[in-house]
Amino acid sequence: MVLNWASLKGLFDRAVHRLSDDIPRDDVIKARLELLKQLKRVVKQARKADA
Repeated sequence: MVLNWASLKGLFDRAVHRLSDDIPRDDVIKARLELLKQLKRVVKQARKADA
């Protein structure tokens, strides 16, 4: 399985969507933005390590 930004974001979005029914919308949005920032940082670091 190849993990790139699009596939990681897709997996993340599906997980958040499943959880979002039980959590207030504003909290979901804040958490999603923060986790996406962190996920992007991890992907950048992984790309640097591969280079």
